[in-house]
Amino acid sequence: MSEENVEIVRLGYERLNGGDLDGVLQLCAADFEFRDLPALPGSGVFIGHDAFRAWYAQLNDAFEELRFEPEDFIDAGDHVVVVNHATGRGMGSGAMVEMHFSNVWTLSDGKIVRQITYSDHAEALEAAGLRE
Repeated sequence: MSEENVEIVRLGYERLNGGDLDGVLQLCAADFEFRDLPALPGSGVFIGHDAFRAWYAQLNDAFEELRFEPEDFIDAGDHVVVVNHATGRGMGSGAMVEMHFSNVWTLSDGKIVRQITYSDHAEALEAAGLRE
């Protein structure tokens, strides 16, 4: 099942970058929990599809040309660790923004049930039961 989990998460990034939010949410459980980086404005814990839609809308209001480019997918059984490189252009300023972070996706019965974002890759690996 873990290889399938990697493919589900990979498909989620493809759909997100393609602007298919409904397609992303089809991969998620109804009570999907999403945790963004605590240091970011508007971040927090978002539970359910509507809360994720609100988070995504806020992000789209702040950035244009927003892309999440996964650099590596690490299979950890029920978890998938993804090393990310995100880029976007500030909506008002036009300034390019770039971030590196890692996500830990948790899946159950073929559905994404949780995603937690970490600024520290080693911390993400540890959260998934792995070590660098």
